[in-house]
Amino acid sequence: MPSSRLYVVNSPNLVLSLQRQPNVVSFWFLEAKFTATLGGMSKDASEKLKANLQSDRVSHSLLLKGLKATHQAMTPGKAINQMIHIAGQRTVKALDAINDTLSTGQIDLWQWVRHEITMITTGSVYGPLNPYRDPEVERAFWSVQFIEYTGRIRPLMIFLGSSPIIV
Repeated sequence: MPSSRLYVVNSPNLVLSLQRQPNVVSFWFLEAKFTATLGGMSKDASEKLKANLQSDRVSHSLLLKGLKATHQAMTPGKAINQMIHIAGQRTVKALDAINDTLSTGQIDLWQWVRHEITMITTGSVYGPLNPYRDPEVERAFWSVQFIEYTGRIRPLMIFLGSSPIIV
């Protein structure tokens, strides 16, 4: 988005007008660009993510298909209830385990919390095929998270917030 203009619309009438014209003003392209930048995607992968966002074939968009699948999984109902139930069970087990550990010694609380939150959330999402059970995958995730914030997200936030045009 370098050398692009950023418009901030804070008038309710203008917001409604923009929302009623999805074929004229689309925010999907911005979301795809942000996702590609944040994920460090290659140029080819980024183009595939942005494909079909500005055409009559929006239903064939990889970005929108992914968002739709995420929304379906996260809407109230059986799937989200099951994820919450599994996360609750894992939390109880983790707290019982730390109680036993503390009675015999000390732990690094930050490392424990980070590990357990990772296992609880990814376990409820991925189930028995959770790739984060591999300590190397978990370690890589957290090292990428730090790099993403310091190397990509923070500068992007600073850049986007530097000179908005308010309408």
